[in-house]
Amino acid sequence: YFTNLNSLFLYVKKYNTFDAVINTDSIMPSQSEENYLKIIYKLEREWSERVTTNAISEVMGTKASSVTDMLKKLAQKEWVHYVKYQDISLTEKGKRHALFIL
Repeated sequence: YFTNLNSLFLYVKKYNTFDAVINTDSIMPSQSEENYLKIIYKLEREWSERVTTNAISEVMGTKASSVTDMLKKLAQKEWVHYVKYQDISLTEKGKRHALFIL
């Protein structure tokens, strides 16, 4: 977006906003989100398991409803493909975050 600090400053001064500066792909996951991304990656890649809400719930020792809530958040951030009653998979963004964490 901006080639130098001066162009960033001029943009913010002109439009009085940082909205265009924020890149959602660069937002780092919280500790809890990281844990889910790692588990999904491991289930998917390393353990060759179907990634379901119940599988994640078992591995993490938490309620399936809590897993569902987090999956919805991760899907909003475009880190997972989540459709109710279907297998879960990481998006390319999700894979990048998971690999960075691991």
